[in-house]
Amino acid sequence: MAKKETQFTVLMKNEPGKLSHLADMISQSEINILGISAYTNGEFGVVRFVADNVKKVRALLNNSDYSNFYETNVVSHQIVNTPGALSMLSKLLGRKKINIDNLYCSTSEAGQATTIFLAVSDVEGTLGELNKGK
Repeated sequence: MAKKETQFTVLMKNEPGKLSHLADMISQSEINILGISAYTNGEFGVVRFVADNVKKVRALLNNSDYSNFYETNVVSHQIVNTPGALSMLSKLLGRKKINIDNLYCSTSEAGQATTIFLAVSDVEGTLGELNKGK
């Protein structure tokens, strides 16, 4: 079943150890990261993630060196890790004129379910499409 989640986007300097420090802070607060994406753009880094405790993450980031962050709603949905799964999902949303701005997945063994996190132009429309008949 698809559901709405809160995605945190943290902006930071692109320096060795920054991601490690952020991950340490999160784990020491006993927060589990459900999905994560990170990339750099020159001297800056961007980390997007969904965690199991939104309130704790928000408080942690607000009281840290990582207070340059924002939150957005994303959709989490389980799909089977098989060839064509992403193609089917993206075609479904494309037919409904829902744009995928970014996505990332949790990991799984081939043939097992994995969770995909989708930042989309229409969260409610995506939830409706993915939860049809459920």
